[in-house]
Amino acid sequence: MYGLTICQPYAELIASGEKRVENRTWSTAYRGPVAIHAGKSRAWLRDEDKKNADLVFGAVVAVGLLTDCVKWRGKNTVLPKHLHWMTEHAHCEGPYSFVLSDVHRMEVPIPCTGKQGFWFLPDDVARMAGAEFHKAMAPEERESAEEIGRILIARGTLGDPQRPGRGSVPCPICGEGHLRYVVHENGHIWAKCTTEGCVSWVE
Repeated sequence: MYGLTICQPYAELIASGEKRVENRTWSTAYRGPVAIHAGKSRAWLRDEDKKNADLVFGAVVAVGLLTDCVKWRGKNTVLPKHLHWMTEHAHCEGPYSFVLSDVHRMEVPIPCTGKQGFWFLPDDVARMAGAEFHKAMAPEERESAEEIGRILIARGTLGDPQRPGRGSVPCPICGEGHLRYVVHENGHIWAKCTTEGCVSWVE
């Protein structure tokens, strides 16, 4: 599972459901589960935040779905109907707003070290965050969540490829086929298991 490190108090605002977007200077094509990691920095805290003993630092505090990335142009931003709420949302600042949905607070924050951009959670943290994400899903959503889970397991075997190219690794899902993958110049990844119907994705 990907993690996204966000400074407090904004990680808490997302975990509480008040803040439904995360603003960045860069866009992303990624859509899917994401762990909200509260960074250690206190640079963005207001005076009232400094008195909040419940703020957590250096830990995964919530899990959710990243569903859209909007190039924000203020009130003049052209939005599809399902995103019209953004025009009245106090936290949309851009220049790119990552839209988050189905955010669920972790019952117990998971300590770990964050990084810049999207980064892969350590295996043990990913298992706990993934379990929390799955538990929070409605029954009718769990089939798709399980498919996402299979993709995340398979994606973890590729590590974090830095250079364009192609390769193949044993598939951790079926244990029989090989996971063939291509890393493109723009950073996008295509992958598919050689076993029919096993797992495939594009990111």
